[in-house]
Amino acid sequence: MLVQSPLQRRAKRLEIRHWVHLGVMACGWATGLVEFLALQRSRFQRQHHSALDDGWPSVGRRG
Repeated sequence: MLVQSPLQRRAKRLEIRHWVHLGVMACGWATGLVEFLALQRSRFQRQHHSALDDGWPSVGRRG
């Protein structure tokens, strides 16, 4: 029991570090994805503005 306790503490610390790392990675992925999608959407709206107006009546231009 005395031998296993430091190992359990170390495993717990490694597990917490692992989850923190996963959370940081997930936040980075989400931020990058949001920025990428915003960039794509703005570029798409600039290129195909009339196509958007013609094909998407539900987008709030006529409402």
